[in-house]
Amino acid sequence: MTRTKETPKLALVGFYALLVFVAVTIPAGIYAKVSLQEELANVDWLHGGAEAFLTLSNILVVLGFRQAVLQHRAKGMAEADESTLAS
Repeated sequence: MTRTKETPKLALVGFYALLVFVAVTIPAGIYAKVSLQEELANVDWLHGGAEAFLTLSNILVVLGFRQAVLQHRAKGMAEADESTLAS
């Protein structure tokens, strides 16, 4: 996705944030199991933090693609207006 110029920047940031979420959640799960003798899902402050970060990354992806759709629609409308004026 990084190589293509068509990927919206904000969505790309969201996908990178998702990778960071995964990279942080694995050690958090290990910490919960080893130090607290619990599953990550049972440690509210760890699990809540991870889920909040996941939610943030999802919001960035959605907003990035929403922005791209709106730009695409605006470009299409501008082209339609130009063709109407040319007629």
